[in-house]
Amino acid sequence: ALVREQGIKDIGLFYQDDAFGMAGRSGGQKALSAYNLKFAVETSYKRNTTEVDAAIKAILEKKPKAVMLFALYPANAAFIKKCLANGYNPIFFGSSPTALPAFAKEMAGQKLSLMATSHLPFVSSDRDSPLVQAFIADMKSAGYTNFHQYGFEAYVNAGILAEAIRLAGRNLNRETLRASLERVNDFKIGELSMGFSPENHQATKLTYYVKWQDSNFTSAGRSK
Repeated sequence: ALVREQGIKDIGLFYQDDAFGMAGRSGGQKALSAYNLKFAVETSYKRNTTEVDAAIKAILEKKPKAVMLFALYPANAAFIKKCLANGYNPIFFGSSPTALPAFAKEMAGQKLSLMATSHLPFVSSDRDSPLVQAFIADMKSAGYTNFHQYGFEAYVNAGILAEAIRLAGRNLNRETLRASLERVNDFKIGELSMGFSPENHQATKLTYYVKWQDSNFTSAGRSK
């Protein structure tokens, strides 16, 4: 979206130094390579910390027009706030852990350009989604009132796992579970249809978008 729709080619990367961050880094590099581009600057932070000073120093040396975030809250909030404190306000583009209620609460009042993506609807903004509504109803029936995006993603994952266990039958072990996951095809959950195969472990190619507006995240649609 940054390159194709906005024509931005100067993009930096801030990522968590672990498998999650490296997966984001790899995916980002692959997407940029389609446009014969690479990250203008890459910088990371240590997992389970908000030690972002080294990352801030690196990003301020290049000041790319946009920064992709593969970080978790509160590190991404600490990073963005320090960018703004240094007079640097690029376009920020993050994954689903960016669009959390705790992040919105901490960043309230901040003027910034921020968009986040997910392969699932966002609990915070897509309240018309049948899947989000089912999640909230099930959470309430279990006595929970904190409708968290992480919990929502776990809810969907649990549904897929339950279907795979059903397909595996009585002979359940590591190998049969993997094989049955690859047999989960056209699995309906809410308004979504997900599926796997031996060659496809992605489940869905849908992308949902939210944008930062008036100190909160609002829906910005989804891919076709």
